[in-house]
Amino acid sequence: MSKKYLLLDRDGTLIKHVPYLHRVKEVEILPEVVPVLIRALEMNFRFGIVTNQSVIGRGIASSGDVNRVNEFLCDEFFKLCGISFDFVHYCPHIPEDKCLCRKPNIGMIKIELAIGQISIYESFMIGNPNLSVLSIKTKKCVRQEGKCLGLVKMAFFFFGCLRAPLKNSLKLLP
Repeated sequence: MSKKYLLLDRDGTLIKHVPYLHRVKEVEILPEVVPVLIRALEMNFRFGIVTNQSVIGRGIASSGDVNRVNEFLCDEFFKLCGISFDFVHYCPHIPEDKCLCRKPNIGMIKIELAIGQISIYESFMIGNPNLSVLSIKTKKCVRQEGKCLGLVKMAFFFFGCLRAPLKNSLKLLP
């Protein structure tokens, strides 16, 4: 059975944006994140991280470096707060690669949709305004064998740079 999810960007959403972050010691959790995620848990949301990590494609870091940061976030910090992430997907490509997994495309989200994990009608993407905002204006059709299974709501609520809006946006969620 599919579940409702908050699909969260990592940099600038869960943690302070640090250009080309690849070391755990550079991670700074944004202060409003834990209370907001706990409130979302109370609303029966589950969590996944969907993040662009061009630091790999640029040769600055390895996938192991990125995985260590993600493991710190999920298995050490957030787990201690009672928050768990069901999955973490990252796109290692640079923008010039024009891949289908890099946000604002939905390639990473389609992985979970394919196994029936995410309810496309009750889930939301939450990201920072710098890259993710491009998807606000379009609904993406999820296709299987040429048939449209439904439109993914690419409803982006911003926090991080803008701080409070995510807290306010939870009032808008179903």
